[in-house]
Amino acid sequence: MPHEFGNYDAHAEDEVIRTRVTIVERDSQAILARLDREMATKADLERAVATVVKWTVGATLGSIALMITVMTFVMNYAPPQGRFARQEPVATVATAPVQPPAIIITIPPGALQWQPAPEGAQTSPRKP
Repeated sequence: MPHEFGNYDAHAEDEVIRTRVTIVERDSQAILARLDREMATKADLERAVATVVKWTVGATLGSIALMITVMTFVMNYAPPQGRFARQEPVATVATAPVQPPAIIITIPPGALQWQPAPEGAQTSPRKP
């Protein structure tokens, strides 16, 4: 029985493996060069984090300032309602009842002189 490796050519196999390894090395060198060109470094990440923190703090402070401004405007110019509405003070001193003003009738002088009834006028009988 012949051995299964009897027709094995080691030299040809070495060349095929070397060719494949050379291709893999070349491709890996290209991949590493691309990664060096396109991947972020530690300094890039630190700059990005600093920028995000700066914008977040700025937006937060701006929002707080805007909220305080709006609330100040509302509290100064909006009419109060509910239990905060201005109520009329309750009188604590007893006041006299209000009387209507006196009616003044002005009668010209000489208007109250007695004049006799004209002739033929009916007069009502007086009750004693």
